[in-house]
Amino acid sequence: MAGNLSKIPNYRSIIFGGSQYADTAFTDFKYSVSKYNQDTSFSSFSIGRLPANSIIDLENYFNKVITFETDTIHSDWMNNNLFYSQYYEGDSVNTYYQQNMNTLINITPAYLNNNYFTENESSENFGNADSVINFLNMEGATSLWLIGGATYTQFGYNPLLTVGDISMFNNDPMFFISIFIAKQFYGYDSSQIGLASSLLFDDNSSIAIFAPVGLYFVSQNNIEFVKLNQELFGTTRKNLGVALNNTRNYFGHPVSHKLIVLNLWGDPSLKLKYYIPTSVEEDNVIPTEFFLYQNYPNPFNPTTKIKYSIPESPLPGGDGRGGLVTLKVYDVLGNEIATLVNEEKPAGSYEVEFNGSNLSSGIYFYQLRAGTFIQTKKMILLR
Repeated sequence: MAGNLSKIPNYRSIIFGGSQYADTAFTDFKYSVSKYNQDTSFSSFSIGRLPANSIIDLENYFNKVITFETDTIHSDWMNNNLFYSQYYEGDSVNTYYQQNMNTLINITPAYLNNNYFTENESSENFGNADSVINFLNMEGATSLWLIGGATYTQFGYNPLLTVGDISMFNNDPMFFISIFIAKQFYGYDSSQIGLASSLLFDDNSSIAIFAPVGLYFVSQNNIEFVKLNQELFGTTRKNLGVALNNTRNYFGHPVSHKLIVLNLWGDPSLKLKYYIPTSVEEDNVIPTEFFLYQNYPNPFNPTTKIKYSIPESPLPGGDGRGGLVTLKVYDVLGNEIATLVNEEKPAGSYEVEFNGSNLSSGIYFYQLRAGTFIQTKKMILLR
């Protein structure tokens, strides 16, 4: 379903505790009607909603989905999760935010890498918007969990992340699932671009978002999101729609508001990609495709690492397994700066280090060649 959500007749205003807020995430409640049961709290399908205001928005979104779906290469960033928590000194609700973050981190499977930042300046994991931006740009993550209060255009009351910050995300791919865990989600203004919309349609941001709707108070260790976490990151891969329905239906009648608060923007048929090792030896599985990874860190000073994969099948244009592989670095004028690899390589995954200590700050390119396969990526040296 695509369209301007401010015009769709749904539960735009949900009243809890005598307070009314203009809903910013909206809800799919009542969009599904059972032929056999008029109670719309339960459904056997999930609707993907795209708050698009233009054809460009839709094209951009589906191009990202297609890129993700057709990517058969495992990347390190796909096993990263990033948690970002609000904190106010002396505010009792922050105890809940911190507890909720810790609970989610503790129940997330060990095969995923959990990283987190908190607004608490006394914490060793203190971080701000720049911390989040740098992490996502340099390392990437399959999910970003925002734990705290939210308005239509910002996360956190300070704020911690705004619509303007989204333009700073510049790594491709970066992260695909954004999950808001908000005390309240309010302040809808149709004249502004919302934080969720910006995340969804920005070229290098999310392709799906889970968000609460209405006035949603943190309670019971956010069991809804604990259940969602288990659905998304369990050993059985579930698509986003199934994860949403299983989470909603876990609570059942009569707590219908529990079914309303969790909402999905994006394609419900989408499945996350992450690597679940079954043994230590599985880390040495031979790649099935050529791939040149983004260097890390990027930007760098003065060293960075570059990883690439060579498949077991014959090299394009060559015979037999393996073959001549070259990995070279060029400046913006196309001049060759360094040759990092120039030798026969059997199938496998490799990593080399590039040292730019003798170079000036600027943009450089590194290129992998193997038979007829050629792939080039950009990296930035900052002094």
